[in-house]
Amino acid sequence: SFDVRALVQYVAGSGPTVCTSQIDPTLDGVTTTQDALYLLYAIAGKLRFLTSYSSNGTPMVGTTDPITVSISLTTHENAASDDSQTDVYFEIGMDSATYAPVYLAGTDSPRESTGGDWVAKAS
Repeated sequence: SFDVRALVQYVAGSGPTVCTSQIDPTLDGVTTTQDALYLLYAIAGKLRFLTSYSSNGTPMVGTTDPITVSISLTTHENAASDDSQTDVYFEIGMDSATYAPVYLAGTDSPRESTGGDWVAKAS
């Protein structure tokens, strides 16, 4: 678990070296400002945490079968998240140069994928 007191001690330069492992949520061994921001947003209740997901399978090229993806999100207090205050985006890897997505629910997103995948906003 991550301890806000450890973060405060680390930032103040007065904490023991064990603080570094306590404030590294990415577990990459490097403590950055992004790590601190993540912890700050988590404690402030601005982040949602994925607790479960499911999909009806893997899409096949040439099929018209829809992909259905379902997720469950919780708040920092382990309560169900408020859907009216949470945006969810899915990144879907397909050959987007050849095929265009058709949405039965949700919409295309103006967000850019670094890998060239489709980005869909859940409904």
